[in-house]
This record gives sequence, C-alpha cells and structure tokens, in this order.
Amino acid sequence: MLKRIIALLLVVLTLFSMIACMGEYHFGITPGSKNPGNGETPDDSQGGDDAPTLNDDPTDDFVVTLMADGAPYSPRMEMYAYWNNGSSIHKAKFDENGVARVDGLDGDYRVSLSEVPNEYTYDPNGSVATNDERSIVLNLYTLNHLAGSGTGLYDCYTFQKTGVYRATIDGPDDGIYFQYAPDGMGEYSIESWVDVTEDRVNPYIDIYYGSSQWKAYERTVDRSERAPCGSYTLNFIHTVKIAAENISAAGQAVYTFVIKAESKDEKYPITVTFAVKRNGDFELPETVRPGGGHGTGKVMAAPTYDFSHFNK
Repeated sequence: MLKRIIALLLVVLTLFSMIACMGEYHFGITPGSKNPGNGETPDDSQGGDDAPTLNDDPTDDFVVTLMADGAPYSPRMEMYAYWNNGSSIHKAKFDENGVARVDGLDGDYRVSLSEVPNEYTYDPNGSVATNDERSIVLNLYTLNHLAGSGTGLYDCYTFQKTGVYRATIDGPDDGIYFQYAPDGMGEYSIESWVDVTEDRVNPYIDIYYGSSQWKAYERTVDRSERAPCGSYTLNFIHTVKIAAENISAAGQAVYTFVIKAESKDEKYPITVTFAVKRNGDFELPETVRPGGGHGTGKVMAAPTYDFSHFNK
C-alpha cells in the first residue's frame, strides 16, 4: 500500500511540473540563430514550429514600412523585419519600397530589424504590432558623429544638438566621455537604446556636475522605470532641466556624462546607442526675495536634476 501511495504522489508531482513548464514565457529570443523557444529564431521566413495559418486576405497581414529621418526609405542592402511574441519569431524581407509583410500572425509582437546601414540606427524597443495595429512605421535615424577622443573628463566628445549617438565600449572598465553644451533651455533626456530582446548588454551612465574647468561625480543611473528592460538589459533614461539662465555664451554651462556597459557573455567591444531628446520648455520657478517681492530664480547657477523616474 505504501508503495502505491508513493507512486501516486510521483504521478501528481509530474503532472504539476508539466503544467508549469507549459506556462513558461520565453522572451529572450535572438534574431539570427535557429531554435525558437530556446532564445533563438528560425531560419525560414514564417517562423519556427508554430508557423502561422496563412490566408489570402492582405488586410490581415502584419506590415512594417521603413522611414529614414521622416522620409520614405528604399533599402540599399538586404534587410529583414522580425516579429517576436516571446515564444517564436517570424521574419520577412523588405522589398524595394521599404515594406515587409507577413501573413497569419495573431497577437502582440515586438518588431525589430536584422540590420541597418552604417549611417543609420533605430530604437529596437520602440515598435510593437498588434491585432488592432497590424501596420506600423519603423523610423531610421541618422547617427551623429563627433570629434574628439572621449577618453576623460576634460577630453570629451562635445556636442550641442539633440539626436542619436553611439558609444563603443572596449571592456568592462571602459567608459566613453561626453560633454553636452545645450544651445537652448528645456527639459532634456538621455535614453539608451539597447535591444532587450537580445538581452546581452546592460548599459549605464555616470553623471557629473560642474563646468568646463572642473567636474565632480554625482551619481550612476543604471535603469529607469520608464525604460524598456529585459532580465539582463536594463536601459536608462536620465533627465535634466536646463533654464535659459543656465545657458552660457562662453560655453561654461556643460553637462558631462560617461556611457558604460556590461556584456553578459563578456565579449567586447560592444556598442551602446543613445538618444538625446528635448521634451519641452523649462523655466526656473519664481522665488521670494529678501524683504518681499518675487524674482525669477536667476541667481541659480546650475540646473536642477529630476531623478524621480529612476529606481533608487
């Protein structure tokens, strides 16, 4: 009798284990390899073992249209769109009009690209296709190239304009130094664009304050609640508010940061793409002057930082 009870318990435990495995969600699927469900993608254009059911209605297709800097883009190289739902990947080649389509999908899919021309980049986490929004536009952005070496606090890559930039990290202790000297007031953000589907690179940013003559470390931002994250890749968003009074014609009002990254498989060099955006206007709040009356806060010599969106 005891043996029968033990055998019955083993059967029950086995059934529970099978149910748990059936509910597992595989998100980390890497375009370019071959085994869906184990962190990899199939070779065929329609996906892996769970290929979609095809039909002849083009209105049911999932479609990606390429744009470059806001204009229609015709690929000059072989490019594919990937639709990833966490358990399988489906791909389709872009035609000469920059359009890729796949038939028979159902659900929500993160959309990414096989590769892009060297002069462009894109946000690999910014496009999701759904049953309600099957056709999406995916924008390519021209990479900005900077002069300098980026090797130290006083030998930075310096720039003034918003846009998309890239840092190449040669090792776990390496960092690329940037100095941002904005030419207008506003609320600005620096956002990393590291692919959370590949989930192999973890970026972070060191923040410094001061002027062009002296700088001091303030803090490290290694993730943000608003930024896309995987299990290893934790993207960051750093926000800074710059008033008109903080802009210096002499170039003294500078904001220095260092881009760093860790590699899951310890392979270097790796690249970190980041975007510098202007989110809107910003003005210093009114202040009460000694003896009464109100001022505009112009005595403030450095910007105030908003860290409310970051995990402590």
